[in-house]
Amino acid sequence: MTSKLAPLLTPLLFVTLATPPSILSAHFSCSDIVEKMTDCKELTETRGSFQHRGLKIAFWTYEDAANSDSTMDPVVLVHGGPGFPSCYMQSLKQIACRGRKVIRYDQGGVGESFIEDATSNAPFLLQIDYYPLELYALIEHLGLDHYFVFGHSWGSIVAQEFAMTKPEKMSGLLLVGALSSGRFYIESQRKHRHTSLPPYLQKLIQQFEANGDFDSPLYHELNTYLTGLWTVRTIPMPDCVEEAFNSFNAEIYHAINGHSEFTMSDFMLDWNVTGLVDGEKYPTTVIGGEHDTMTYECLKQVADGIENCELKIIPNAGHISYVDNPDLFMDYAQDFMLKHDHAKGASKKSEL
Repeated sequence: MTSKLAPLLTPLLFVTLATPPSILSAHFSCSDIVEKMTDCKELTETRGSFQHRGLKIAFWTYEDAANSDSTMDPVVLVHGGPGFPSCYMQSLKQIACRGRKVIRYDQGGVGESFIEDATSNAPFLLQIDYYPLELYALIEHLGLDHYFVFGHSWGSIVAQEFAMTKPEKMSGLLLVGALSSGRFYIESQRKHRHTSLPPYLQKLIQQFEANGDFDSPLYHELNTYLTGLWTVRTIPMPDCVEEAFNSFNAEIYHAINGHSEFTMSDFMLDWNVTGLVDGEKYPTTVIGGEHDTMTYECLKQVADGIENCELKIIPNAGHISYVDNPDLFMDYAQDFMLKHDHAKGASKKSEL
């Protein structure tokens, strides 16, 4: 059974793309917010790139030589958007200080993998089929033996589609701020998030949606407000999140998503992979924030559709839960991966 793919899919990372630059003034870094960053002894960042379908795909590898543990499988971070760079995930480099190699990359057309006129020069960037293949290409380029895939938001879509191709050496999946059905996601957001707003704001959002007036200054102000409620509750934004907002590829985002996440394309409404990820083959956890754009009901649908899947809610956090509550988030993520590292599984088999 395969997923229902479509040429265009609505992505999911940020509630807003219209935040006025005046409020995006970082007062602290994405390292400052992680208390356990002090555990890092010899943390290094190595930059690299490779060619895929005529595009330069940039990636970063984080390792701590003093803490490195070869029995821990690397984790590959798949960012949200699409159209946003991976820089907003930089706080997760602290996982490397716990012994595990961490790899992040900018998807084609984004960040340091940027391409001019993406919709004309690389129209495949608007097709979901491209992104699991790009992830495969990265893993092959790096020569990873066993690895975890960590997909956030739009990245959780890519990660699930990737898992459905049955990769042989994936140790497990971490689906963060995830969804498995476009229609259920938007319905649950409207039911549990929009109805929590003051009635007048609900009315304004409905009017903007009906009229398509997404360039209105008032609409921008509403987006700014919603960002602090459900996307990233750490305000002012840390530097790496601010950078993502300031450097997203609007061409890709708008071509796929349009101007609002209060609406969804017909393609995304029809996208549904619920129950199609093999939880027996790939141990999986779904992680979300207490105040996530993806509601508890949305996250639970993903988890319930995957056999033996764990569901973890991070308190006091929005959609980017590893920024809002990073130490607790990484404690849980690392504990999950430690249970499912390939070396541990191989050891158990040898004991039988």
